[in-house]
Amino acid sequence: MRLHYTAGAAQTPRALKVCLSMLAFMRKFAKSWLALVLFVPLMVGFAVFGVNNDILGGASSNNVVEVGGRKVTAFDFKREFDSYKEQLEQRFQQPITMELAQQQGLDRRVLEELAYRESLDELLSRMGLRASDKMFEDELRKAPVFFDSVTGEFDPQKYAQALGQRNLTPAIFKGILTDEMRRNQFVAAAVAGLRAPRAYSAIGGLFALEQRDLAYFVIDPKSIGPVTPPTDAEVNAFIKQNANQWILPEFRAFTVVRFNARDYEAGVTVTEAEIQKQFDFLKDSFSKPELRSVVQIPAKDAAQATAIAARLRKGESPTAVAKSLGVAAVSFDGKPRSAFFDPAIASAAFSLPQGGISGPVKGQFGFAVVMVGSVTPGQTATLAEHREEIVAKIRKDLAAAKISEMSKVYEDAHELGSPLAAAAAKAGAPVATYAPVTADGRGQDGKPVAGISPQILKAAF
Repeated sequence: MRLHYTAGAAQTPRALKVCLSMLAFMRKFAKSWLALVLFVPLMVGFAVFGVNNDILGGASSNNVVEVGGRKVTAFDFKREFDSYKEQLEQRFQQPITMELAQQQGLDRRVLEELAYRESLDELLSRMGLRASDKMFEDELRKAPVFFDSVTGEFDPQKYAQALGQRNLTPAIFKGILTDEMRRNQFVAAAVAGLRAPRAYSAIGGLFALEQRDLAYFVIDPKSIGPVTPPTDAEVNAFIKQNANQWILPEFRAFTVVRFNARDYEAGVTVTEAEIQKQFDFLKDSFSKPELRSVVQIPAKDAAQATAIAARLRKGESPTAVAKSLGVAAVSFDGKPRSAFFDPAIASAAFSLPQGGISGPVKGQFGFAVVMVGSVTPGQTATLAEHREEIVAKIRKDLAAAKISEMSKVYEDAHELGSPLAAAAAKAGAPVATYAPVTADGRGQDGKPVAGISPQILKAAF
């Protein structure tokens, strides 16, 4: 749903004042210690991957921002800008013209936020952080707009319609949502490791240990003397003022056609071919990758790398060798191959045996020497290990498909004029009739009625 607000020309200065206040707040926050901590990964991402703003640089590419392998097109930028502008208009109930938006730098602000966001997402991607399909499905279920209000089941048509209103495809929306989940978890973990300044702890202690003296007195009903009985006019006025307390709530009796996939999962037949096909699709997610602990020592050229390798083979510690050269050794503790940013370093690290030392390795950022510590072999998933899990998933998917087909049969029959019960019978769906209840699910005795979900109550009322 899109809300439109209108305002006269005399209100435009207020919108300008609001924009200026927001920009001032963000500038103040950017100078705080918390912002500095949160922006460190972004600055590292800028330094490592580079950021190309085509809008500012005048390049011929259709991409507005390019960070590593991530790209933001002009269409994506327009969608982000329109959404940001619409949020400001809804929040402050003031229209914001394009002239005012450009004057206050909203376009540049959106561009900068996109650059920061894409840089952080690229960094997290190269760190090996991923949002699983299950996390995406769980997050999707938090949005009631994508689900049928009666059955509570996911509605692909509503899903596509809601995305279409925002100029989004399911693939683009999944990418945006999984990036946001991964970003939120990383920032939450980073902030959780911060220590509050002692001044904050002192203020908290003052509030926690605060003591107060108080005095009170009791008013006895007998102290006010006899009370004069109310008149009829006063009684009628009181009844009128508290009419809601004397009127019974609305009750409704209704019939529900249930489409619940769980009711059909046990009766679904799963073939061996389907089990094997599903396992082949999910095999990589079930398997565990090989993990290695590796130390990487950077070198200024091939000759220095050769000397470093020779010293390591003589038994010198990587830390001592790196310190003598004025560089810092980079350690990877129990990481999969995907955690190594540089393909050349990854190839060398995972081709050596445990305890192995490479020769000069030419990577993306110059020469280096790699020394392998511990090696934890990977584990390839087998069908026997995950058979029950796969069968359960197939049953769930097939039951959901059956429910979808039953829903279509019911809707077709109902649209052709069949009553609810008759249409349900054609679809083979069970029907449940509920006695009169209130909008909050209570019967005429005032007690909650079991078996009625909030979604059904909302649809019934």
